[in-house]
Amino acid sequence: LFLNGRQGKFQCKIPAPPGSYQLLLLFADTEGDKEGAGQVVLSINDTLTAALDIVDEASGDDTVVGKVYPGIHPMSDGAIHLDFISDAAFVNAVEITRSGSDAMQPLRMLAGPAVFRDDQGNSWYPERFFQGGRRTFHPDNLPKVANSRLFEWERYGHFHYLIPVVADKEYRVRLYFSEGWFGKNNGGPGGTGSRVFDVYCNGATLLKDFDISRDQKSGAAVITVDRVKPTAHGMLELYFTPVKNYPLINAIEVEPEG
Repeated sequence: LFLNGRQGKFQCKIPAPPGSYQLLLLFADTEGDKEGAGQVVLSINDTLTAALDIVDEASGDDTVVGKVYPGIHPMSDGAIHLDFISDAAFVNAVEITRSGSDAMQPLRMLAGPAVFRDDQGNSWYPERFFQGGRRTFHPDNLPKVANSRLFEWERYGHFHYLIPVVADKEYRVRLYFSEGWFGKNNGGPGGTGSRVFDVYCNGATLLKDFDISRDQKSGAAVITVDRVKPTAHGMLELYFTPVKNYPLINAIEVEPEG
């Protein structure tokens, strides 16, 4: 998705039937530009959005930044218009999703490389917006719960996520965990107390001294945190911090509240 892109001043006219859409823009500054050099000034359907500095948003080069804009409706000519105004504007990819309302659509992603459809008909997509960590899988020892394939893959190590959302809203965040290494049922050493970690979002503590082996039932733990607030720039910055051994995550779900 980030091998190519369009840069400079340019416009996009995207035909779309009447209805509500969610727009996701994806960026990654891979040229090592200085702060401010990759500033993107953009209007959507002739409405100016907040200016973006991609390097500043990502806290470095070569890092994916997403920006989400729900409730976009085609204009009278039957098209969605994107106008990139600044000289240094650029974008790598544009994703438009038809939605049933003007609210942000839920984001569901799992550590695996393929799309998974759960028993409620929801689609879970391969993870995006992560930095660091490694991915592995445990296909032969899935937890005995519904939608067990959510726990087939995991990201572990030192990692965090920059998940784009709409600023000034609150979100319900669900974190999906399954211990696939420690414990006699997994063929690994140790057990409870072998993997302990914290989870933070935008400086607030979501989980403290969390131990999957201690808290899981039937081999899985699903933790729900309500009323999570994003940054002023519309990001949920999820940090997984080790206390003992490496943190892990299998899947993440973000839903708007209210």
